[in-house]
Amino acid sequence: MTETLYSESLKIQYKCQDSEDKYVLIKVTVELQTTTSPLHRKDLLVRLTDDKDPFFLFNLCLGEEDFQSLKTQQGLLVDFSAFPQRFIALLQQSHNEEAKESPKFLLQVKLKNSFGSGNGGSGILKVIETNPFKHLTHLSLNFHHGNDSDVKKYLASCLKTSLVSKRMWTVNMQFAYICPIPILFNYLSCIWQFKGKQAWLEERLNNTERDLGQKLESTRQQLSRKSEELERMSSDLGGRSERMSTKHAHELNVEREKALKLQEDLQKRYDRERKDLDMNYQKTMRQKESRLSELENMNKELTDRRYRAEATIREQKAKLTSLDEEHRRCRSDLQQSRRENSSLEAERHSQEKVLQQMKTRVAVLEQELLDKEQLVARISSSLDASQQQKEQLDDRRAEQQIQIKKLESTIKTMSDELLKGNEIIKKLQDELRSYMGKVKLKNEVTTRQEKLIGEKEQIAEKNRKELEEKTNKLQVSGLCVYS
Repeated sequence: MTETLYSESLKIQYKCQDSEDKYVLIKVTVELQTTTSPLHRKDLLVRLTDDKDPFFLFNLCLGEEDFQSLKTQQGLLVDFSAFPQRFIALLQQSHNEEAKESPKFLLQVKLKNSFGSGNGGSGILKVIETNPFKHLTHLSLNFHHGNDSDVKKYLASCLKTSLVSKRMWTVNMQFAYICPIPILFNYLSCIWQFKGKQAWLEERLNNTERDLGQKLESTRQQLSRKSEELERMSSDLGGRSERMSTKHAHELNVEREKALKLQEDLQKRYDRERKDLDMNYQKTMRQKESRLSELENMNKELTDRRYRAEATIREQKAKLTSLDEEHRRCRSDLQQSRRENSSLEAERHSQEKVLQQMKTRVAVLEQELLDKEQLVARISSSLDASQQQKEQLDDRRAEQQIQIKKLESTIKTMSDELLKGNEIIKKLQDELRSYMGKVKLKNEVTTRQEKLIGEKEQIAEKNRKELEEKTNKLQVSGLCVYS
């Protein structure tokens, strides 16, 4: 919410770097802006404008925090709540003094850039009290030239005001044309009565000004008499002031000596504290340098350890690569051995099948040999019977002898075949034993390779774990060095 406290065109002394000093009419508007969201605060808004130049716009937004700094800088004795009314009172006093040749209060605006439509910059508004001795500045406020947005808002408000005035004038004219003549006469009579009352008020105002001028003249005479009395009193006070100045000079010398002594004490204390601080600084620097050297040594050692660890990692990676290659090669050998073992197993099964067939044949031959032996036994018994019946079987003896020879040759042939069969069986058994030895050797080689592969996998896993531990240690060492 914004409340307008003061709005008046004032005669202000204008100073600028680019032009000479002159007096111009500038409209000063004082508003109090109250904000309740998000925090409750009040801001004093002061705006300087020129009706002849719509682009002349300088703004000042003075909050409570800004007012405290302004109060400290300029030695103000009022609070923020009373400051707007006091400021307006100073503006009114300046306005009342405008018609005089030597006004007691005047307003002065000093701009760093000449005001216009595109200059910007800042300005200072001063409330000055004049006297024959000096110009005393009661208040000095810093203004900022309005930006494009502020100028647009100001022009919009001016346009709105002009439109409202034009609309009111149009309404009055329409009223004058539309209303009946009696009503118009009444309206004009009211206007004449108002003008007569205004003339009476102006005459009364002139009489009041004349009375006030007489009172002012009497007041000036009284002021001259009081000035003479003041001069007499000032002459009396001159001697007193001289005595007081002598006394004050003596007191000032005493205080100066005390201050010099206090300065010497403070200087000694300062030198002592400075010496202590220098010693502490040197001690701290030595400690920091020793700490720095320790950290550099530690950094160097950690760097060497990191390089060694990296070299070890490269070696372990090379070993791991070779072990992986050997592992792949052993796996391929194991697969090859398994394929050979499978082929040997198939060959062994075929050999066992052939052996079984040979055993069956040997059994058949043994059965035939047993039959032959039985036949020989029967023949022997028949021979014995024939020997007994020799005399009876002389005729048949020759035939029997022939048969015996045939049988002996047959037995010899069968014995030879039996020996050959035994040799074949022995040869097959030797081949079977050699195949069994080869299979056993292949199995042992395969077992040793699998065991070797398991050991190498354990070694590779151990190397991987050591590599991960050293990598983690190296990362921890690197973090320690960087920290």
